[in-house]
Amino acid sequence: MDSLDFTKAPQSFQSVKWISDALLFAMAAGWLTCYIATIRTARRDDACWVPIVPVSCNLAWELVYAILYPPPRLLIVTAWFTLNLVVVSTALKYSPESRGNSPLRGYRLHVCFVVVTALWAAGHICLAKIVGPLTAFYYGGLACQIMTSATALCGLVRSRRSSGASWLIWASRVIGTNSAIAGVFFRAHYWPELWAWTMNPLIYWAAAASAVFDGGYGFCFWSVRQAESARDELRVLIIGGSIAGLTLAHALSALNTSLQDNTHAKTIIRYTVLEKRSSLTPQEGASIGILPHGGRILDQLGLFQGVEDEIEPLHTAHLRFPGKKGYVATNASPRVVGDRFGLPFAFLERRTLLCILTEGLEIGGRAEQQGNVMREGGEGSQVLCDKEVVRVEFVKDKGDEREAVLVRTKDGGLYKGDLLVGCDGVHSIVRREMWRISAEEGEGIEPGENKGLTAEYACIYGISSAVPGLEAGEHVASLNNKRSFLTFPGSDDRTFWFLIWKLDRKYVYADGDMPRFTAADTAPVVERYAEDIIWGEVTFRDLWARRTRHNTTVLEENVFDTWHHKRITRQMAPNTGQGANCAIEDAASLANLLHKFLISNQIGKPSTEQLDERLRQYTAERNGRVDKIYSIARTVVRLHARDNFYLRFFGRCQVSLSEHSSGSNSQSTLARAVRNIAYARILPMQLRGPAEKGWNTSRLSLKRDAGLLVTSGSLRSGRKDSGRWKLDGEHRLRIGGGRPGSAFYQLRILSAVMFGRLTL
Repeated sequence: MDSLDFTKAPQSFQSVKWISDALLFAMAAGWLTCYIATIRTARRDDACWVPIVPVSCNLAWELVYAILYPPPRLLIVTAWFTLNLVVVSTALKYSPESRGNSPLRGYRLHVCFVVVTALWAAGHICLAKIVGPLTAFYYGGLACQIMTSATALCGLVRSRRSSGASWLIWASRVIGTNSAIAGVFFRAHYWPELWAWTMNPLIYWAAAASAVFDGGYGFCFWSVRQAESARDELRVLIIGGSIAGLTLAHALSALNTSLQDNTHAKTIIRYTVLEKRSSLTPQEGASIGILPHGGRILDQLGLFQGVEDEIEPLHTAHLRFPGKKGYVATNASPRVVGDRFGLPFAFLERRTLLCILTEGLEIGGRAEQQGNVMREGGEGSQVLCDKEVVRVEFVKDKGDEREAVLVRTKDGGLYKGDLLVGCDGVHSIVRREMWRISAEEGEGIEPGENKGLTAEYACIYGISSAVPGLEAGEHVASLNNKRSFLTFPGSDDRTFWFLIWKLDRKYVYADGDMPRFTAADTAPVVERYAEDIIWGEVTFRDLWARRTRHNTTVLEENVFDTWHHKRITRQMAPNTGQGANCAIEDAASLANLLHKFLISNQIGKPSTEQLDERLRQYTAERNGRVDKIYSIARTVVRLHARDNFYLRFFGRCQVSLSEHSSGSNSQSTLARAVRNIAYARILPMQLRGPAEKGWNTSRLSLKRDAGLLVTSGSLRSGRKDSGRWKLDGEHRLRIGGGRPGSAFYQLRILSAVMFGRLTL
């Protein structure tokens, strides 16, 4: 931006002008390299320690003096300014300042940046009016450079982390700043008529301050790198790029940030996800439901906003019984529960959720060879596809003789880690290898556990375009004998649906006779149930005719007792509607357990015995809750399918009360179960709305949740789909022609109290 006319310089300066030009070139090259390195490092490390204030000051300086001093080389200035805008964008996106606790900073950062830049521009203009444009130009430029060096040093001291920084950034900034200062002194010496004003204490102070800040940064950066290199790395291998695996990857990233910020932690975490498929987001036609207890953990990880952008919020639930004049129970439980916990029922395509979970993860990075063992590429953690695991072994870790886990993949790759976590679904290679190793070491599984995985039901699931009669925001559960239908509205006029039916007999996985369904197997099932009514005049044939994607699978049922062996553990989420939520909870629980241990452990990387003990705690913490959820889900499948006389009788008389009034009760139970699993120790938890009270209340309140009650009164003969429960503005239940306070209404409330579903 130096637009001075050097043709008017004295002969003494003209003879050495090449030195001045070299210093100008060094300044430009230094800062250009610094900018490019900052952008590259920020994107690699997902961190940028360039504070917003000096960036806005520098941008304002360039804007003002590009206008006051019309440059002779406009193209160069334009290119430089464009690069500066990229730096600004990088700082706004990756700077930890944008993730601070201040609401002003966190939610209005771009507005703050524009305002601060405008104020700096006004300041530069005022300075130019006071001391003259030429003097203000150089004073302003030196101020921007020194401010950048000072704030970079403060950011490094505060963070005590090298992520977002590098030796190249520091060296190029030193060259750029000191070349500019040296150029000022050089011109003052050989062109005193124009540059004598620079020989004053302020310029000397600027030179000294620059040396102190940049020298101090170099020393602090070296100290931080030394401290980081002295820390042990706990290498976690995650098998399976499933919802469980990718959520755990995000949880471990959050945990690693916490460990890096804690000076007492002697160990940091690196993870590698190995996925056997070529894509993390296959198109399978599957859908998934995220309930509040899973949603709040995703919210802490910064992922739930992406989920909310993709869903059609539910506000009404319908329960329909079989017959041409099917009895119907309708309530507002999805809306009430969403209001209570601050998070909506989220139902979306599984592929969409996987896409959201891949955000912020390094996918498909290179793998480097170290001796005969493959290791993760680069300095960070990553996700690798086309890595089908075929064998797991225990080996001695080279150097410290500690035991490690070695994973072999089908393509010949070898991956070594300290902890192996299996997130590879029902047909798990990790579980099979864990059982094999345990048996070889004389610690075999309990007899019969490998025969516990069974299937009595199968499911056709799919996505259809909009079906007239199925309204947005309204969930329908259509019960029938030995089968049931579930529909959930999705975004973009789509409907997610399930047909669950009972198989001809009970299948056992260990016997090798678990059925596999082809298109030819699916067609007879569809034709058999095509005329079943789902809601109003809508039949299953209507859904099937508008299908865009579908698939068929058996519903495996079991919760295994053996979850871990030494350095191997496996997340156990049942294959039910709660599977995704259990997987998310598993990730939170395991990350919190590792956090607590690694913060308190002053020795470094844990031994096999220490990890085994912690994994026992993890198993004990999760097993009871998962078993309870599995039992409930197993019962609900059979209740919806009216599996036997007792369930048909129970469903006809009390299913509305049991299912819908417990909608809030069960959420309170889930809240108690996850209260200590949430990320209070790793990430801040900011509950939405009145959610804190909702999470900590175990039973229904008449004043708050009476709107959830739907009792057997709705099942009287002749009740059709058009008849619905009505809720007034105060969430009070109106039963048919009854009114709050009537004898019939009070009888229903009394029955709810007797069954323990309502507290007065």
